[in-house]
Amino acid sequence: MAGLLGGRGGARPLERVAAGDRRLHRSFVVEILEQGAVSFLAVPRSGGSAGGQDVERLFVVLAPEGRRPLRRISVRRRRLPDARRSQRFFAHVDRIAAAPGRLTEDVRAPASHGRDAHVLAVGRYALARHSDHVHLAYALARACARGALAESLGVAAGASFVLSVFRRSLPPTRRPRADAPLAPATPERLDVLGAEVALVAGARPGDGRLGLPTGRDHVGDALVGALLRRGPRPRVASFERAAAGKRAKPGAAARKPSPR
Repeated sequence: MAGLLGGRGGARPLERVAAGDRRLHRSFVVEILEQGAVSFLAVPRSGGSAGGQDVERLFVVLAPEGRRPLRRISVRRRRLPDARRSQRFFAHVDRIAAAPGRLTEDVRAPASHGRDAHVLAVGRYALARHSDHVHLAYALARACARGALAESLGVAAGASFVLSVFRRSLPPTRRPRADAPLAPATPERLDVLGAEVALVAGARPGDGRLGLPTGRDHVGDALVGALLRRGPRPRVASFERAAAGKRAKPGAAARKPSPR
């Protein structure tokens, strides 16, 4: 099946994604490493209101196309970073599973004492390698209404981050040889349970010493634009519907039309 950004499966080069800004990049060839569905989930505090300050946990769930497992990334600051403020937040891969229901069984009532996880928004994402770093770009589905809570947590209609993994959190077989503490967040490194992740929005002086790109980089914006132009649609149901699907009749799956 052709991907949203061109190519048929696997990693494909997306040339000239930022050809108009060649002077700003050491390389303008972008390699799409992975595409799939993205979901943003929030677990409210017990007895809290609907505001962003009353969110106990925020998850970014990546559901790759193909046979790779689903990943749940827990953002420690409980909101997404803001590029206007050059923010970078820590996160970690706290759960990996083959089915959506297994990703949320620990945050569904009654096990979570009534604090059921809310699906804030769904859409499409792409992991793309540009030069010596990896971008995580996403665009929400056109029919997806974010709501006040999603907006307060920094979930925009589309955004891009530089996604890096702390080398110290990787096993020796997946740890690159480098002096910098951060390494590009390739799909293989994100498949490590407990991997510590940095979501980076905007640049700061000294980023090169950390293993982050320096200077201006518009590749992430170009990726978001490509996702938005293709009209991203969620490929997976919300996790409430996914969990309910397990209780469906055996013949229901046979009647469901196959995706294009």
